[in-house]
Amino acid sequence: MYIFLIYNDSKRQNLCAWYKFSKIKDIIKFTNNLFRYSDVVPRGKIYKTYKTHFHIIKVSPIDKYNYFGIKNEI
Repeated sequence: MYIFLIYNDSKRQNLCAWYKFSKIKDIIKFTNNLFRYSDVVPRGKIYKTYKTHFHIIKVSPIDKYNYFGIKNEI
């Protein structure tokens, strides 16, 4: 499971919204191909673009069960 975070500012201090997705492919479809697989891992970027307002977090199966009550899917 992945959590897609949207912030109001580029410093990522004010959270605007968050969404749960089961696959990265679903996030790419949700953003109309705005995101790519290469954007998931944050890198040291020099320029501030619109992508600094977004962040993707991978949730482990243990955290998925503890915080969302979702059992592991086989």
